Amino acid sequence: MRKVNQDRIEETIRMKGPLSRPDMARETGLSLVTVNRSVEALLSEDKIKKAGLEDSNNSGRRPMLFQINDKLYNYLFAYIYLDRCRIQLSDHRGGTVMQDDLAIGEYVNGGFVDILMDRFEQVIEKYKEAPYRGIFIGVPGVVHEGVIESIPLVPELEGLNLRDRLSKHFNLDVHLENDVNLATFGYYHEHDPDAWGTRTFLFLNHGVRMGTRIRGRIYGGSSSFSGEIGAILFPCDTNTSYEERIYRLSQKAKTDAKARDAMVNSITELLIIILSTVNPVEIVLHHDLLDSTDLIAMREALAERVGERHAPRLKLFTGAFQDIGMKGMVQVALSLHQDESLAITRML
Repeated sequence: MRKVNQDRIEETIRMKGPLSRPDMARETGLSLVTVNRSVEALLSEDKIKKAGLEDSNNSGRRPMLFQINDKLYNYLFAYIYLDRCRIQLSDHRGGTVMQDDLAIGEYVNGGFVDILMDRFEQVIEKYKEAPYRGIFIGVPGVVHEGVIESIPLVPELEGLNLRDRLSKHFNLDVHLENDVNLATFGYYHEHDPDAWGTRTFLFLNHGVRMGTRIRGRIYGGSSSFSGEIGAILFPCDTNTSYEERIYRLSQKAKTDAKARDAMVNSITELLIIILSTVNPVEIVLHHDLLDSTDLIAMREALAERVGERHAPRLKLFTGAFQDIGMKGMVQVALSLHQDESLAITRML
């Protein structure tokens, strides 16, 4: 219970600081004795620091204010998207210290891991005032126990235990996760953090992949393959997957109205599969060619097929996929620091 109270005080200071001890007691409902004990523990661990005395018009003694220790440690992130890898350094509050994009197209045949490690070393050397808490990497592939699979965009990473390699080299904790899972976590943390029902994020640009959020956690399945829905074969052509069909139609849909209609119909059929297996209350779709009219048509088709009561809400995400994915990764890092259960949960 003492650790729970301490974490609660730390999070309150993080969100609303600087705060005095009486402020913390009012915000959390904890007794002043409990607050004092937690503050002393947080000070001893350098998680918070004194921020000066509170401004007051009263002639009495002014209380001391406390805030999060900004220079306590850093997080290092890498997020791979198409032919680029975004490198980001964040402080323990999730604030961005630096951000840079690394072109990986020229390393498609090898050398990417070496250049990534070199870039990490440069960042660590330049920003060495604070210690590093860990390295977090988002990849467009399946991640299971540190090994990356099904990642055609960066063949060098196929079958590689990148977690162990980086952990041994940098002597830091290394966390790898699927990019769509991170984007799903980032989207709902930003748009609907308190949502409890099952929700799905469907990525349809440059592939077909899905992230599912159940009771506030991302569902990974027994081997982290959950969400690779593009691998399902299209029923009218057993040699073509949904991913291949939707991608091919998307290329034609830019100039061909019939191809666009076929693309929307194929996505609708995919939504039926998601609805029948996951039964979410909401599906967020990310595709550059879709618009609100398409969502209305797909929602009507779903309601006609399965009934209005079972048809989920449909929303369109039009932001930058790599941005929301990076936000999700930062939030995963912060949740791990707070000693909460993992934000990305492997549920059997």
